[in-house]
Amino acid sequence: MHGPCGSTPLFQRRLSAGEVALVAYVTAAVSMTLLHHFLGVPGLDFFASSPDAVTHGRWWTVITSGFLIVPPLMAVQVVALLVLGFVDIRLCGARVFWTAVLLAHFGSTVIVYCAVWLIGATGIASMSAASREPDYGISLVWFAGIGVLAAALGRRAWSAGPSPARRRLLLAAAIVVPLIVVLFDRPGHYEHVVALLISAAVVLVPRLGGAAT
Repeated sequence: MHGPCGSTPLFQRRLSAGEVALVAYVTAAVSMTLLHHFLGVPGLDFFASSPDAVTHGRWWTVITSGFLIVPPLMAVQVVALLVLGFVDIRLCGARVFWTAVLLAHFGSTVIVYCAVWLIGATGIASMSAASREPDYGISLVWFAGIGVLAAALGRRAWSAGPSPARRRLLLAAAIVVPLIVVLFDRPGHYEHVVALLISAAVVLVPRLGGAAT
């Protein structure tokens, strides 16, 4: 079965390079998280990003923040990311998935941090605290995975055959799944919503989603 992005078969035994990269990323994140929790190294200052940290030159934390898994439900997050990643790669290809992940992670961080800086410049006291709040976890990655899946289902519904029931089912899934995730997310996590929109755009914008490889 081929996905809506013009992809490899959904069910195949051989792992692609993109899937191997996903397993490698998850393994690295789990390993670094376990080292941090049990040995205390690397420290939170190495991982945690924030607008204040970036302002003071700790730019690398925008990258390392995606390698520390936030408790609780660490195992659930890992399984969810692997499932979403494999499904997305099989549906839309590794290029689409990893483009969505990178743009969602870095793009949402930059957009929200810039908003914090701009609003903070007006003197609003709450922004001072927000600019120092530690920001880390793999949530932006699996939100990107949800965005890709939702957009892929929506795109498939749009181009589906004459079966109206199938089209409605795919379209409902494309809308309901990300909506449930956002509604049950903690308030104030604006990066998650931005990541969801960016990753969906990667699938829906022809120059980004294109023909997956």
